[in-house]
Amino acid sequence: PFGPGAEVAWPLGDLNADGIDDFARTITTPGSPRDIQFLTMIGAQPYGTGSGGRLLRWEAGVAAPAQGSLVLSGLAPFAPILGGVSFAPADTLISGTNFPLLISTAPQDLIFTANETADAAGNFFAPTNLLIPSLSGFVLNVQYAELGASPGTSNAVSLMFGPTATTP
Repeated sequence: PFGPGAEVAWPLGDLNADGIDDFARTITTPGSPRDIQFLTMIGAQPYGTGSGGRLLRWEAGVAAPAQGSLVLSGLAPFAPILGGVSFAPADTLISGTNFPLLISTAPQDLIFTANETADAAGNFFAPTNLLIPSLSGFVLNVQYAELGASPGTSNAVSLMFGPTATTP
C-alpha cells in the first residue's frame, strides 16, 4: 500500500504547547532516504525575550483550541500598552532604549498598532481566532510594549492561521 513516493501522516499531540495538535509526515525524494517533517498547520509559538518580566503567551480555547486568546502578563495595573502586528519578525532594540523589538516595523511589514490598557491585575487579554479563511496560510507576529511609568516590551508570538472555521 505504500509504494515509491507514498507519504504517511500521523498525529503527534501538542508538540509546541499551544493547545493544538501537531503532526508529522514522511517525505520521499527519489534516490534519497525518506525524511520526516513535523508540521503545525495552525498554532502559536512564542519567541524572543522582552524586558521587565512582561510575558506574552497563547492560551488555547476550551471548546475550540484554535479560538483562544493572547495573554499579556507582568504589567502594572491599568498600564497603557501598545500592541503591534507584523508580517515579519525582527531582533533589534528600540532606538535609544534597552528594549527588545521582536517584530518588524518596516512599512511593508507592519500591519497595525493598537493602544490598549491593562486590567487591575496587570494583565491584558486579546481574543484571537486562528481559523480565519481569509488569513489562511499567513503567519503574523505580535508584540506589546508597556508605556507609562515603567516602560518595556514583551516577548513576541507568531500566530499561524488555518483554512477552516471548524475545530481542528
